Amino acid sequence: MNDFAERTARERKRQRRMERDNRVVCGARRRHDGEPCEALSERGKKRCKWHGGCSTGPRTVAGKIKCAANLPARC
Repeated sequence: MNDFAERTARERKRQRRMERDNRVVCGARRRHDGEPCEALSERGKKRCKWHGGCSTGPRTVAGKIKCAANLPARC
Protein backbone atom coordinates (compact mmCIF):
# COMPACT_ATOMS: atom_id res chain seq x y z
CA MET A 1 0.00 0.00 0.00
CA ASN A 2 1.43 3.40 -0.89
CA ASP A 3 1.84 6.31 1.52
CA PHE A 4 -1.14 8.27 0.16
CA ALA A 5 -3.52 5.33 0.54
CA GLU A 6 -2.34 4.69 4.10
CA ARG A 7 -2.78 8.36 5.00
CA THR A 8 -6.29 8.56 3.55
CA ALA A 9 -7.27 5.32 5.30
CA ARG A 10 -6.04 6.77 8.61
CA GLU A 11 -7.98 9.98 7.99
CA ARG A 12 -11.19 8.07 7.21
CA LYS A 13 -10.75 5.99 10.37
CA ARG A 14 -10.13 9.13 12.44
CA GLN A 15 -13.19 10.84 10.95
CA ARG A 16 -15.41 7.87 11.85
CA ARG A 17 -14.03 7.86 15.39
CA MET A 18 -14.67 11.59 15.76
CA GLU A 19 -18.25 11.23 14.58
CA ARG A 20 -18.86 8.28 16.89
CA ASP A 21 -17.43 9.94 19.97
CA ASN A 22 -18.70 13.46 19.14
CA ARG A 23 -15.18 14.83 19.46
CA VAL A 24 -13.51 17.68 17.60
CA VAL A 25 -9.92 18.55 16.78
CA CYS A 26 -8.45 20.62 19.64
CA GLY A 27 -7.06 23.52 17.58
CA ALA A 28 -5.11 25.15 20.46
CA ARG A 29 -1.75 26.61 19.45
CA ARG A 30 1.23 24.40 20.25
CA ARG A 31 4.03 26.04 22.17
CA HIS A 32 6.96 24.62 20.23
CA ASP A 33 5.89 25.54 16.70
CA GLY A 34 2.75 27.68 16.93
CA GLU A 35 0.75 25.30 14.76
CA PRO A 36 -2.77 24.20 15.78
CA CYS A 37 -2.99 21.05 17.88
CA GLU A 38 -4.45 18.12 15.93
CA ALA A 39 -5.31 15.91 18.90
CA LEU A 40 -8.93 14.96 19.49
CA SER A 41 -10.77 16.78 22.26
CA GLU A 42 -12.02 15.09 25.38
CA ARG A 43 -15.61 13.83 25.12
CA GLY A 44 -18.03 16.71 25.57
CA LYS A 45 -15.22 19.30 25.57
CA LYS A 46 -13.53 21.50 22.98
CA ARG A 47 -9.87 20.93 23.99
CA CYS A 48 -7.60 17.90 24.25
CA LYS A 49 -6.19 16.54 27.50
CA TRP A 50 -2.97 18.54 27.05
CA HIS A 51 -4.71 21.88 26.51
CA GLY A 52 -7.22 21.89 29.38
CA GLY A 53 -9.86 19.36 28.33
CA CYS A 54 -9.47 17.44 31.61
CA SER A 55 -9.52 20.58 33.72
CA THR A 56 -12.22 20.82 36.36
CA GLY A 57 -11.49 24.45 37.20
CA PRO A 58 -10.20 25.95 40.43
CA ARG A 59 -11.15 24.03 43.58
CA THR A 60 -9.75 26.11 46.44
CA VAL A 61 -10.79 29.59 47.54
CA ALA A 62 -7.30 30.90 46.70
CA GLY A 63 -7.51 29.32 43.24
CA LYS A 64 -10.94 30.84 42.59
CA ILE A 65 -9.71 34.32 43.61
CA LYS A 66 -6.65 33.98 41.38
CA CYS A 67 -8.83 32.85 38.47
CA ALA A 68 -11.27 35.74 38.95
CA ALA A 69 -8.38 38.23 38.99
CA ASN A 70 -7.25 37.02 35.55
CA LEU A 71 -10.63 37.56 33.88
CA PRO A 72 -10.82 40.46 31.40
CA ALA A 73 -12.63 43.59 32.57
CA ARG A 74 -16.18 43.87 31.21
CA CYS A 75 -17.12 46.96 29.26
